[in-house]
Amino acid sequence: VVQGANDIIRVLAAYDNTSVVIDGKEEARLNAGEFYEAPLLRAALLTASREVLVAQYKRSSQTGSSTALSDPFMVIVPPRKQFLTSYLCINAQAFDTDMIYMEQYCTIICPTDYIRTVKIDGTGVPETIFREVPKTCYSYAWVPVSDGSHNIEAEKPIGLYIYGYGFADSYGYVGGMAYTTFEEPAIMVSPDTVLCIGDSVQLHASGGSTFLWSPDTGLS
Repeated sequence: VVQGANDIIRVLAAYDNTSVVIDGKEEARLNAGEFYEAPLLRAALLTASREVLVAQYKRSSQTGSSTALSDPFMVIVPPRKQFLTSYLCINAQAFDTDMIYMEQYCTIICPTDYIRTVKIDGTGVPETIFREVPKTCYSYAWVPVSDGSHNIEAEKPIGLYIYGYGFADSYGYVGGMAYTTFEEPAIMVSPDTVLCIGDSVQLHASGGSTFLWSPDTGLS
């Protein structure tokens, strides 16, 4: 975070009457082409009633009280269903008279019960650096890394963001996405419910005559 300032999130709606909810509280109701924007103050769960595009913006190094290791960039925030179990990424480096990016990081979002399986270049990430995302089954870690390529993996799908910071310079990008398409099932659960492993909820399906659960293990 830039000194004296915060990153920004922007949520762009594709359809009319889209509800944007953060940690269970509706923050905006948007029509197609409208957006909701707010400072990114903490880790949170963002959901919407219809499809939205979410982006995170890093502020300028001059936004805060003094010049910091930062400069603007934008990162698209993928939904959980686009997470992967393995990523190959690069923490880039550039040179002027010296190295441009003095700090390199990756942010990992992982199901809390599987943070012990997260590895970077074959080495486990300490569980103690993970922090829980409120109202979810996920935790996140902001991990310092070296310049160059890295392999990041876990037993369950994880989210990944890559960053590099120098004086009045920076970059950031999403580590990758599954690019999987899904047909939304006709299932209504009210109110919206976040499930952790071991929890249960009654689902009511409508339309059609046969319903198949997948994966079979853990779902009845």
